[in-house]
Amino acid sequence: MRKLSFNIALGGIISALCILMMFLVSVLPFFVYVFPMLCSFLICIVYYESGLKISLITYLSVAILSLILSPDKESALIFTAFFGYYPMAKIFLDKMRYSILRRVIKFALFNASVIASYYALINIFGVVDMAEIGEGFGKYSVLILLVVANISFIAYDFAIGVLSVRYLAGWRKLLFKGIKTQ
Repeated sequence: MRKLSFNIALGGIISALCILMMFLVSVLPFFVYVFPMLCSFLICIVYYESGLKISLITYLSVAILSLILSPDKESALIFTAFFGYYPMAKIFLDKMRYSILRRVIKFALFNASVIASYYALINIFGVVDMAEIGEGFGKYSVLILLVVANISFIAYDFAIGVLSVRYLAGWRKLLFKGIKTQ
């Protein structure tokens, strides 16, 4: 019973922190991509401490609440479409034997989620205007932005891997000293 209580409490606290960060994007709009990335690391902590089931519930609760309540739909949609579940997917993908196939799947997952989320932002939410996207870059603007996004994804994938290793190697002991997790 104590373990279940800990898992539910951890999921609730992490959910609250993630929702807070999603709200802060409306106050600090230059963190529109940073806060969803930080939330993804927090979801990763829930995975390591409470397992897949609780981390999926945490991800779904943050995704639904941020889409409904957050004033900044772009960050909420980016979290929902990619950053929320990617750390859990990365753990499973990194166990794949063939690195080429693993990289192809990661990039396909990323690009599909980016394209789908911006399609939803433009056509469903009406947040982004295609004229705004094309400013300054001409007719190749979408392609240039997608290339920059893929380069950013490489940095994010590396960073989430390093942060996970650092968390498991030392931060975990500091945060949960004396508490039996998972």
